[in-house]
Amino acid sequence: MPQTIKTQEIWLYLHFPLLAIDAEFKESKERLSQYPQAVITQGQKTQYIYCCNDAAKQFGIQAQMSLSTAITLCPELQMRIRNNKKERLYFEQLTFIAYNFSPELIIYQNIGLSIELSNCKKLYGSYSKLLKQLEEQLKEKCSQVFTGVGHNSLTARLSIKRGFHTQIPKNKELIRQLYSIKLNQLNLKCSQKNSLKHLGIITVGDFLTLPSTSTYRRFDSEILSKISLLTTQNDLQERYTEPKKFKDTLENPDGFYSKEDLYKPMKILLARLQKYLRTHQVNCIKIYWQFSPMQGQPKSMVIKLSHPCHGSDIFFTLSRLQLERLNLPNSIERIVLYSTEFIINTNENLDFFLTKKYIKKVHFLDQVTAKLGTDSIYQPCFQAEYLPEKANLSADICSPKTLSGRHLPLQPLWLTNTPLRLQN
Repeated sequence: MPQTIKTQEIWLYLHFPLLAIDAEFKESKERLSQYPQAVITQGQKTQYIYCCNDAAKQFGIQAQMSLSTAITLCPELQMRIRNNKKERLYFEQLTFIAYNFSPELIIYQNIGLSIELSNCKKLYGSYSKLLKQLEEQLKEKCSQVFTGVGHNSLTARLSIKRGFHTQIPKNKELIRQLYSIKLNQLNLKCSQKNSLKHLGIITVGDFLTLPSTSTYRRFDSEILSKISLLTTQNDLQERYTEPKKFKDTLENPDGFYSKEDLYKPMKILLARLQKYLRTHQVNCIKIYWQFSPMQGQPKSMVIKLSHPCHGSDIFFTLSRLQLERLNLPNSIERIVLYSTEFIINTNENLDFFLTKKYIKKVHFLDQVTAKLGTDSIYQPCFQAEYLPEKANLSADICSPKTLSGRHLPLQPLWLTNTPLRLQN
């Protein structure tokens, strides 16, 4: 039986140098402008620039510069304080975009990620088409994306270049890139770096051209293991595991002043949820909304379906109906959509009782419940109306009636017990 030849892995490293800028200015109108922008952070004594865009760099502003110096160079500088939680959430959204192209991901310190492409080449037809679609989706959320290519994730990360790769280099070019990697980029001790520099070994190619017997005798196992990570063909690092939850946020510093203004951002969030459900082949049965004003407590609402689905239309209809009963502040600045209620998407055609007519009735009941509320949908309880303490009580219209024993018609007192059957 012939053995199958394993395809050589191709890893693409994605680096987001302006992740903090994109996370802070992503939904505001300022992001679309060319004004100088910067994210600041607190140091031991003073505040300094953590990250800035190209427009700010034209004024001479750089990272690690003090805030007072930056304002002196550019009084019109738009600043935001760095928010680690918001930045981490934004990076999760970028990770999900890459996860749509390949399930094999490796995260690097929440600032970059590596994606394996060789198993997805046939799906897109060629590497160029795959890279083009990936770039288009990332550029919608990122100001800048730098990439690197290699046969493993470490080589791809150390071979990073400014700009986005539109083609995968040939094998000879990848080997040349590997040999040109400088050894001081590896996580080595200062003494080890100085020893290599003293011997004139600057790049990986300088080290690999040495006889193997001399390298094993001259250098310790730590240096050899670090360099072997660059030459290994199959990357054994831990892969990224998608969390079993969905959470996304939209912000508008100018605020949403009416419920109708909330419809568009709600549709955007629900469309992202629908894409998440289809990618993971699951259905959703419950979602959570949170509307946060600039000042004050946020308002929340829960949308629950009687039957799970993966479409966004029914969720938006129920959300719009229930939003009419929710008292909101005058201005909403932040909208959050969250869900963990997922069900595996099985083949619904195997269920003979799950017809379109039945689903339509179920969705209609959900719309009535969202419009009126669960507290308003009640019926009088006549099961124990003869008891004074239970008179004029209400019962849920959906609560099933519990009957003990076989149902019997009304009978006189002398026939309360069931007569025995006559036996021949």
